[in-house]
Amino acid sequence: LHHYFKTEYQECIPLFEKSLDLSSFQPLLILRLAFSAMEIENWDLAAKSYRNYCSFEMDNFEAWNNLANCYVKLGQKERAWRVLQEAVRCDFDNWKVWDNLMVISVDIGAFNDVIRSYNRILDIKQTHIDNQVLNII
Repeated sequence: LHHYFKTEYQECIPLFEKSLDLSSFQPLLILRLAFSAMEIENWDLAAKSYRNYCSFEMDNFEAWNNLANCYVKLGQKERAWRVLQEAVRCDFDNWKVWDNLMVISVDIGAFNDVIRSYNRILDIKQTHIDNQVLNII
């Protein structure tokens, strides 16, 4: 953890992987591995690690949201959209997750979800203007 807390992510990743090879049930370490991989833009490892973490901690919206971000970076927007569906189930009142779902829904042409997301954001925030989305729908 020394390298992790010094933000030396490249150095801590192999150590985390070695520890996980010895004992795979270390959710907090998996989460740190996923975050470290995101920080160095190793999207494949980050996605794999967040998937692994989400199998242990299914109600962590931030992990689902980060997994979706990894999929977007990997060009897998349909997968990101499905993962964001899980994120909104975990935190139904977080307007930022709904905003992420709305943007991905626009990208993949899921306009029913765009409208549903926009309505949910308005329920939460009372006001929200996204001219790009409004012009598209």
